[in-house]
Amino acid sequence: MKASERHALRSRREAEWRDYTARLAAYTPLPAERHDPPGGGFVLWSFARRALLVEPPEFAAPLGPWAALWYAARRDANLLGRCPICGAGASVTDMSTPQMVGQMRHEARCPIGDTMARRLRGEPFPERAA
Repeated sequence: MKASERHALRSRREAEWRDYTARLAAYTPLPAERHDPPGGGFVLWSFARRALLVEPPEFAAPLGPWAALWYAARRDANLLGRCPICGAGASVTDMSTPQMVGQMRHEARCPIGDTMARRLRGEPFPERAA
């Protein structure tokens, strides 16, 4: 790969990253309802007759200023079966139990995906216009 092609690819990837982080920064979370089951460790969220059992919001704390918004967008993606940032859909892989298990394959640069979420730690949170 030529140097100019590598530079173009790197520029395109950075532009995708900036686009996705801008979408995340502008995201408005769903009005999901939180339920704390006895024993702690997990939180049950409900919205529009759907429920999701996940780690509590403190799970996202290492992401710094992005933590609350990242957690809400990830929670909402799971509640709706579609990522609000990159549009990825969840494919259900196990319907033999009452709890359906699926996996959402996010776009390569989507900050909601596991591989790119760590990158948010070093990303400054944009100032919102008043």
